[in-house]
Amino acid sequence: MEIKELVNKIVKKYNTNNPFDICKEMNIIVIETFLGKKTRGFYQYLKRNHVIYLDYNLEYKEKKIVLAHELGHALMHKKINAIFLDTRTFLKTSYYEKDADTFATILLISDEDLLEYINYEYTIENIANMYGCSQELIKLRLKYLDKNKIKSIYD
Repeated sequence: MEIKELVNKIVKKYNTNNPFDICKEMNIIVIETFLGKKTRGFYQYLKRNHVIYLDYNLEYKEKKIVLAHELGHALMHKKINAIFLDTRTFLKTSYYEKDADTFATILLISDEDLLEYINYEYTIENIANMYGCSQELIKLRLKYLDKNKIKSIYD
């Protein structure tokens, strides 16, 4: 299943794009704790439980982005231990990270909202600031914008 299809299915099923609400509905355990200076969050599959850890020092907007990213791992990479892969193997985890970033941006920013920002000539920097994320995430989200919808606003 394509990432955008998965996001649409989840949003429709739970009637929300809020990752906190989705995790609650899916019985995914979210633990806010101190994770150090470099770690903002991570996902762990432990004894048939899905657990997401978030650094409690993050601002709400950033927690939402990180949680959406980790939710992407929970749904697409259920039993993959990325920490193990990073520290114990030579496999690249960047593929999994890009998937999770894509999931997060599609979940948090709808096509309709993005089209409205484009219509009002917001810059990538403006949109990134509104969502409290990097410009790279907005550029990634733009790649998944429904091209048919773009045409319709210029017709």
